[in-house]
Amino acid sequence: EAGAMQVDSSAPDGKAKGGKDRQSLIPCTIKQLKNTLSTNGEQAFSVDGRDLYQVTVVGLIMSADEQATNLQYMLDDGTDTILIKMWLDSDVSDADAERRAQWKEGTVVRVIGQLRSFNNTKNIVAFSILPVTNYNEYTFHFLEVMRTHLRHTKGPVPSAAGAAPLGV
Repeated sequence: EAGAMQVDSSAPDGKAKGGKDRQSLIPCTIKQLKNTLSTNGEQAFSVDGRDLYQVTVVGLIMSADEQATNLQYMLDDGTDTILIKMWLDSDVSDADAERRAQWKEGTVVRVIGQLRSFNNTKNIVAFSILPVTNYNEYTFHFLEVMRTHLRHTKGPVPSAAGAAPLGV
């Protein structure tokens, strides 16, 4: 199952090594994803020194193509475009079909998935595609991307406990 923690029996306490990282969801821009470094062949990438397992992007569907086995979307978030691919189950419920009908050209969506590379072209294999109904989510996503980038490159925000009160 996606996101399930793998227990590493070689670890002394039996806990998964990097289990927390493997379940992390990192907000990114498409440009960040296109500039990622490959850490292990074509299927492992890192941003800001952090391995990417699951990523989330928010953008506008520019084109949609439905195949027998998968759905493909070209997504644009204002920084770049990327192909989103979602594999289809053979048994589709009415709810699934209704959700898919919402994913059409001109719709802003949040995508959660894994970055992949095929023939040196990066794409995202999606686990979840959700239409954005409140456009504050679009703004929030980019603020979250900046906060995450700064936290990964500059460290956590210093505690304000020792700071002098305002106006003193």
